[in-house]
Amino acid sequence: MKNNLMILGAGGHAKVVIDTARKCGYEPVAIFDDDEKFVGKSVSGVPVTGKINDLPDNLTGIAFIAIGSNLVRKKIASRLINLTWLTLIHPNAYVCDSVTAGCGTLVCAGAVIQPEASIGNHVIINTGANIDHEC
Repeated sequence: MKNNLMILGAGGHAKVVIDTARKCGYEPVAIFDDDEKFVGKSVSGVPVTGKINDLPDNLTGIAFIAIGSNLVRKKIASRLINLTWLTLIHPNAYVCDSVTAGCGTLVCAGAVIQPEASIGNHVIINTGANIDHEC
């Protein structure tokens, strides 16, 4: 059985997050985005059901922020503190067992993260990125 997941952000980055989430055993069930042009549509088969700004501060559940802007991700994560933020690592990424990655982080396909690297919260390690040891 798959775990239901909320996605915050409906732009192009959401497509990568949705694909990775599905490959990791999660099923995105709803997307939220503040841009009116997305509301009522779908991204990769997932409906955009409302706006991020309309979500209650005390919302709970499993979620992922699919927005490229570091500042916007930080703002959303700081407001919606009761959500469980997933760390998603694409199965076609190489991540050494000694790597630590914070909540809300995405490691895309083809990324390589070497021993004892430390990745913070809500970080995007994009396609083909390389992070060497102890970074």
